[in-house]
Amino acid sequence: MVENAMILPTYKEMAYQLIKEAILYQRLKAGEVYSQDGLCTDLGINRTPVREALLELQKEGHINFMRGRGIEIVPITKKQAEDIVEMRFIIELAGSELAAQRRTEQHLDQLKANIDDMQANIHAAEPVFMYKLDRKFHIHLFEAADNERMLEAIENLRDQFLKLETLDAFNDSQKSLQVLEEHRKVFDAVLAGDSVLARSAMQHHLNNTYKRTVTPVMKRFAE
Repeated sequence: MVENAMILPTYKEMAYQLIKEAILYQRLKAGEVYSQDGLCTDLGINRTPVREALLELQKEGHINFMRGRGIEIVPITKKQAEDIVEMRFIIELAGSELAAQRRTEQHLDQLKANIDDMQANIHAAEPVFMYKLDRKFHIHLFEAADNERMLEAIENLRDQFLKLETLDAFNDSQKSLQVLEEHRKVFDAVLAGDSVLARSAMQHHLNNTYKRTVTPVMKRFAE
């Protein structure tokens, strides 16, 4: 018997992940209609697992089936966008406070390693890779906060938030450095066990995030 064997994803899981990432990173555009057969061809995956993946994405609110036409990528309304931004602020600030109070040495090591990874890749990595490192930092914070429900909620919220954002924060190394320095300030506060400072540092980071990546999108709702 082979122990610790790698468990390979099913075709449905592969299709789900690939299509979801294409939606979240806006390669599939909100409001546009796409052919299921076209998706199968692009992915190199048969129709049945792609259909099963699309049913999951429909349950999550990412797509709608359009009879006889294909699938529509569900756009976010102005009210939904406002709710997402507001809820993320509330949860992230609370999570940062809890992380400062509950973090362990292992959590601190994970956060520091993430910051080091971002520093090492800041001049070479493409925006999606840097965004994933950014998101991992926030996941580690909620792991340090030791609240599984909050982690689950923020992960779902980040999916929705990503559909609002641009990736402008990581389009050049100078902007990426700004994000990195904001992460360092959050980390330093968590390292010091200072929940008030952690909350303040996270609020500063989120305010800047909103200006960098969300404001241009929100402006479009007013056009």
